[in-house]
Amino acid sequence: MAADRQSATILLVANDVALIRTVEAFLRPAGYTVLTANDGLTAFGLLREMQKLPALLISDVELPGISGVDLAALITGVCPFCRVLLISGAAPPPEADGHGWTFRPKPVTREVLLSTVAAMLDVRPDAGCSSDCPEKSPKNDERVALREASSRPPAAPGGR
Repeated sequence: MAADRQSATILLVANDVALIRTVEAFLRPAGYTVLTANDGLTAFGLLREMQKLPALLISDVELPGISGVDLAALITGVCPFCRVLLISGAAPPPEADGHGWTFRPKPVTREVLLSTVAAMLDVRPDAGCSSDCPEKSPKNDERVALREASSRPPAAPGGR
């Protein structure tokens, strides 16, 4: 499992360039593939083009356009094996309760981030979406559902 985990693809979404660079600097040397987006809409574009969905979404809660919570709900709605790590300088968002997502407050240290990511990816059943979620789907339509969901305009902030 360690080899699968360390080759996992992680989608990192934050509107803070310094945060993106810092988290990338923690994850890439550990062997993870990191794709980045500055907002939820850009993340949608990346997801639509990916051959395989990410094993893990790391998202700031506060994003322009669509919140990190709404982005996480969309991705896990399409591929429930994908794990979610939400980060914020504020308290955990109440609307994230009950989803099994992980929350870490900012600032996140290298050690905390790497141990959290490793633990989250170690519990993914069968390597999750990064390697074989579409093949394990009974309908094999995660990408179609993602494209359809991402082509709809996002809900207005606060319209959850």
